[in-house]
Amino acid sequence: MNRRDFLRTGTLVLAGSGLLAANESKPLKIPFKGDMFQRDDGRLVLAGRGLVYSVSDDGAQRWSQTREVLDSSIPGKGRPVKSNSHVLGLLRLRSGRVGLCYGRWQPVNNDRRQEIFFRTSVDEGRSWSAETCVTPLPGDDLYAFHGSLTQLSDGRLILPAYTSFSHNYVGRPKGIGHTWLPEYYATHMLYSDDEGETWNATGALFHWKDLGHGGSAPCGEACVAETADGRLIMLARSTNMRVLRSYSSDGGARWTLVEMTDLNNSNAPVRLARIPSTGDLLIVWNQVTAKEHRDGYGRSRLSTAISQDSGRSWRYFKTLELSPGMDDSRRVEDTDPPRFVRTGSDTSPGTVPNNPIKGYIRASYPNVHFFGDKVYIDHDHWFRPNLWSSEKRDVYQKLHVLPVDWLYS
Repeated sequence: MNRRDFLRTGTLVLAGSGLLAANESKPLKIPFKGDMFQRDDGRLVLAGRGLVYSVSDDGAQRWSQTREVLDSSIPGKGRPVKSNSHVLGLLRLRSGRVGLCYGRWQPVNNDRRQEIFFRTSVDEGRSWSAETCVTPLPGDDLYAFHGSLTQLSDGRLILPAYTSFSHNYVGRPKGIGHTWLPEYYATHMLYSDDEGETWNATGALFHWKDLGHGGSAPCGEACVAETADGRLIMLARSTNMRVLRSYSSDGGARWTLVEMTDLNNSNAPVRLARIPSTGDLLIVWNQVTAKEHRDGYGRSRLSTAISQDSGRSWRYFKTLELSPGMDDSRRVEDTDPPRFVRTGSDTSPGTVPNNPIKGYIRASYPNVHFFGDKVYIDHDHWFRPNLWSSEKRDVYQKLHVLPVDWLYS
C-alpha cells in the first residue's frame, strides 16, 4: 500500500505534488498559506506572505500568476506594500470594502519590533488605501495567526494578537519543534469600531492554572467567533495538551479567565469559525494524545468538530488528515492529565517510525472559509522521514473543498 492510498479525504486525494478532485485529472491546490475572500463576481482571491495575491475563477482548481499588493495612495502606478508576515486578515467588510491586515518589522531606535497594519480596498482588492497602524502597545512585538482578523455582526473588527517571549540558552540542545527551550506568549485583543481607522487593545490573556496556584501557561495564536447566545468565544493553543477557551460578553473588551477545555491539542494552532448557514461553531485542530505527541505525531492528525452550545461541548468529530501509525478514532481520549509534553521526546536522531510509510505526514496551520454551500479548509502539508531531520518532501498547501453537510456526517 502506498502513501496515496492512506490519504483519501472527503472529495480529495493526495496525488504526487498536489491534489486531485474526484474524477479530475489536474491538481487542485492553493499556491501559499494566507487568507481568502470572494469578489463580487464570484472569483476567489488569496493573499499570502510577502503581500502577493493570486486569483481563481474556477473554485480554486487553478490560480493566476501571483501579483504584488500595491499601495494606491502613492501617486503613479503604486508601490508594493512591504510585509514580512503572513496575511493576518483578508475579508469583506460590512461597508462593502475589503480589509487587509499584515505585519512588518519596524525600526525602533537601534532595534526593531514587529507591528501590525491595516488597509482597505474599494475595487475588490486590486489596489489599496494608505495603511493605518493596528499596534497600540509601545515596545511590544505583536504577531497573529494568519487569517484571524474577523468582523462582528455590529461592525467591530477584532484581531487576537500575541506577544512572544523566548530565549535560546547557550549550551543547551535545541531539540525539535516548539518548547524544547522556554517559550511563552500572551494574547491581546485588538479592536476597531471604525473599520480600521483607530484601534484599541485589551490587557494580556494567558492561562492561570488552578486559578494561579499552578502557575501560568501561554495563550497564543487565538481565534475569535460570535456564539449563538450573543457572546464571543476565543480558542487558543497552549503547552499543556489542551485547547484554551475564554468568553467575552461586551464585544471583546473584557474576557473571562482563560480555562482549559477537554479538547486534546499538541501546542499547535487551533482554527475556530462560525458556520454561516447554521450558526454553529467549527474547530479544526491537531487532536492528539500525550503519547502520540512524545512519539512525534503531534501534528499528524487534523480533526474537525462542531459545537451547538456556544463552545461548551463538541460533537460530530471527523478526521481530515491522519498519518499512518496513528489511531483512526475520530474522538481522541487521553488518560494523561493536562501538562507540558515535549514533542518527539521519545524519539532520537535517526529514529524512523515503525509505520508503513516510514515517516510522518504533517498537517497543521489550518484556515477555513465558507463560500455558498461549501467549506474550504486548507493547511500546511509535508512528509518527513525523521523528526530530527530538516528534510521535508511533498511540501505544499493542501485544500479540501467539501459540502458543509460533511462536517455533520
